[in-house]
Amino acid sequence: VRLRAARTQAAAPQPAAPSRLPAAAPYTGPRTMIVIGDSLAVGMADQLRADLPGWYVVVDGRTGRALGEGARILAATTLPAGSRGSHAILAFSLFTNDMPTNVDALDAVVRASVGRLGAHGCAIWATIARPPFGGVSYVAANQRLAALARDPSLAGRLLIVPWKALYDSHPSWRAADGVHATPEGYAARAELYAAAARACAA
Repeated sequence: VRLRAARTQAAAPQPAAPSRLPAAAPYTGPRTMIVIGDSLAVGMADQLRADLPGWYVVVDGRTGRALGEGARILAATTLPAGSRGSHAILAFSLFTNDMPTNVDALDAVVRASVGRLGAHGCAIWATIARPPFGGVSYVAANQRLAALARDPSLAGRLLIVPWKALYDSHPSWRAADGVHATPEGYAARAELYAAAARACAA
């Protein structure tokens, strides 16, 4: 009797299970918010700091500040280094003191503000609420801000505070000149900026 060794067919090698990268842990480090603005920034500064406890909030505001001066301050601003700088937020309260037809300049500064940020930072701007200047309204400026927020190249990096619509719908927020705010209005404006900052930081 001859015994024959049974031939066992080797099992086909199984593909290795794809390795899964661990999910990135939420950032819990320090938060920085730098505000560059005009009298509306001055008016909301104290409340904004109160609305963001634990944040490092710097407000550089001056009554009458125009977009060009704000752009120069932006260019000279040094963001924090390291992870804190990566998650920094730049906020702006500008263009209320500019000609409403200067929309292309507004576009350029908004884009420059996003370009200054780290990988996880955001730029916050607000729509303009004020009477027409020289018979020209600020509708085109607000439309451009809305269009920039929809720009794929700025997606998730640019947040627009709907100040114009909310200011118009809350008479108790409006000062007599139709530009500045009452204490209630400044508190509301600060909370809008703080909510945008928290949304970016999430």
